[in-house]
Order: sequence, then structure tokens, then C-alpha cells
Amino acid sequence: MRDMLAPATTGLRRGAAVARGAWIALTLLTVAVFAFSLPNYATQMHTLCATLPCVNGQLSAGQAQALSAMGISLASYAAGFVALNTIASACWLLIAMLLFWRGASDRMALFTAMTLVLFGVARFPDAPAALAAMHPMWWPLVMLLRYLGSASLSFFCFLFPDGRFVPWWTRWVGFAWMVPQIPEFFFPASPLNPEHYPPLLQAAGFLGFVLSVVVAQTYRYRRVSTHVQRQQTKWVVWGMALALTGFLALTFLTPLVFPATRPLSLSVPSFLAASYGVMLLVPVTLAIAMLRHRLYDIDLLINRTLVYGSLTSILFAVYLVSVVSAQALIRVVTGIHGESPLAIVASTLLAAALFQPLRQRLQRFIDRRFYRRRYDATRTLERLATTLRQEVDLQTLSDQLLQVVKETMQPAHLSLWLHPRSPRETGPPL
Repeated sequence: MRDMLAPATTGLRRGAAVARGAWIALTLLTVAVFAFSLPNYATQMHTLCATLPCVNGQLSAGQAQALSAMGISLASYAAGFVALNTIASACWLLIAMLLFWRGASDRMALFTAMTLVLFGVARFPDAPAALAAMHPMWWPLVMLLRYLGSASLSFFCFLFPDGRFVPWWTRWVGFAWMVPQIPEFFFPASPLNPEHYPPLLQAAGFLGFVLSVVVAQTYRYRRVSTHVQRQQTKWVVWGMALALTGFLALTFLTPLVFPATRPLSLSVPSFLAASYGVMLLVPVTLAIAMLRHRLYDIDLLINRTLVYGSLTSILFAVYLVSVVSAQALIRVVTGIHGESPLAIVASTLLAAALFQPLRQRLQRFIDRRFYRRRYDATRTLERLATTLRQEVDLQTLSDQLLQVVKETMQPAHLSLWLHPRSPRETGPPL
């Protein structure tokens, strides 16, 4: 038997060694490409774009003048974006190396580390694209690494946390999502490039991919995952949901802060700078999930995110509606046009007054809707505390205690043992 198992064990070890070696080689290649791209990226960011709209954070002449008026030179702006790319990519790389060091024998940990390197160092930063644009000889390699970064992250959404495609159709959805992106990376002038599709079709494709991931992960969570895998899934979903929400919020809010109609608009640079920080939530939560450190804390984070995220949205909507309504009312009564400080103060006081009662109502609603078992257990313990303060009969107290333990902990077997009173003890017998 030992002789039969030896070749299989040797084969597995060789396969793991080959996978680790491939990861190291791919990481070194990706880091080298990124390092070579930094001088080219600095040159690109230091060069004013000739046609509008500018891309990848480049500035127009008007935007450069706006920065100069703020005391920021073009050289400092370029150096800042180079530093931003370097710091963000270094964070992704360090977390990938940590996963590789702690879980190199686990195939899913190895794939996750590869995904973090390809996406966080080659795909998401703008620096490698500058290298491909300025030196065509680097273009095929850079585009290949960037495409692999998108592909690995897409397949990761279906493979996490155990490395299997669950349900079976997810592998085909992953391929269907990545095939149209081949022209985007390798044949950008082709009419098949998704960037040339109508915006509505692009949005529909992205929404379809996101919905397929949600359906697949929900099915896996309810039917396949173990308790630890469910906690891992919560961490990853929480991190990606926050990153996606932040990214979309920046997409829509940045133009409001820096309207594109202004000739000196800095909306694109501001969006790029903020998006680097938001996307760091992805590798951080991935590392926590894969390393399985204090996974139970995610329930509290999710609960607080739901409560205060909903609270912020509702209060913001109430504030906007009250400001608009109050200003309209003041305009009708007084005939004074323009912004009224009184309307702003009244709306602020209204939002402040609603904060605490609204937070409590949202907390109870979310506990009942998403944490029903914990909510019921808390209510049961509160009823027991009331009973303990009022009840004096030992048998009634024992029955109440057994019932509470049964409802909250749901043990397979339950019994209660009371210590007999010794002769030296005084007081009524138990």
C-alpha cells in the first residue's frame, strides 16, 4: 500500500512545486513590467493632453493652470500619481505575498495570490498602460498581463472559496464574460471592442455578470459551503460590495463636485485618486478571509454597515428634500429668491433630530430581517432577566432556564443539575 501511494504523493508534491514556481515567475515578470513602466507613466502624466477629454489622469492646459493656481506644479502632480500607483500596487503585492507565504500549499490561496498580483499590479494601475503606449514592443506583454488580471478576478468570483465552479454553469458564464474582452485588450480598433458598444448594452452586460455572481455565491452559500466558508464568503462579499459601491459613488458624485462643464474641471484626476483607496478593500478582505482570522467579527461589520449605510442615505435624502421644500416655502411667503440660511439650518436640525430614533428603528428592522435567530435569542434572554427579577419559585425558574437554553442554543440534549445544600449552610433548603 505504501508503494502504491508513493507515486501519487510525489506527483502532488511536484504539481504543487510547479504551481509555486509558476507563481513566483509570473510575479517577478509582473513586478518588472510595472517597475519599467513608472518612468514612462511619469512622463505621460507630466505631458499635457492635446485633445479632450483627457484619459488616465492626464491634464489639459486649463487644468494645469488650475493646479498651478492651487500651488501644485505639474511635476508634483505627476510625482503624486506615480507614488499613488506605486503605493497601491505595493499593497496588493504585499497581501499576495502574505497569502503565498501562509497558504502556498492550498490551490485556492495560490490562485487568490495570483489574482491579486495580476489585477493589483498589472490591470488596475494606469502605469503599465503608459509603457505599452510609449513602447509598442512592450504592448503584447502588457496587454496579456492586463487581460489575465481581468480574467483571474472574474473567475475568482465563481471559484471562491473552495476552488470549484458551483453551480456547474458558472464556468461557461466566466468564459462568456471574458471572450468579448479579447478585442478590448488586443484589438482595440475592432468594432467588436466592448468599448464601442452602446452604453446601454455595456451596462446590461456588466449587470448580467454581477447578477450571475450573486446567484452563484448565494447558491453556494446556502447549499454547499461549510460554516467557515460562509464566514469567508461574508468577508469577501462585504469587501467587494463596499469597493463596488464606493467606485460607483465616485463615478456619479465626482462630476457633481467637479462638473465637466467647468473648463478647469479636475473630476477625472480626483476620481482616479479616490478609486485607488476604495479598491484596496478588495485585497484586505480577501486576505482576512483566506487567512481565517477572527472571521466572526464580520457579522458585526455587516450589521453596522447596513444600519449606518441606510441611515446615511435616508438622512441625506431627508436633508435634500427638506432644504428644497423649505426654500420653496420661504420663496412663496417672502418672495425672496436664492438660498436661505434659515432653510439650511432647519433642515440640519431636522436631520439631527431624526438620527437617533431612525437609527434605533433601522437596527431593530435589520436585526429582525437579517439576524432573526440572534434577535430572537436576545429577546428571549431579556424575558429571562425579567423573570429572574420577579420569580421566586425554584421549579419555575428551572423550567424557564431550560426553555431559554433550548431556544437560544438548541442543544441536542439538555439537563439541569442543582448542587445539594450542605448541613452547614443556612437558609431555606433548595
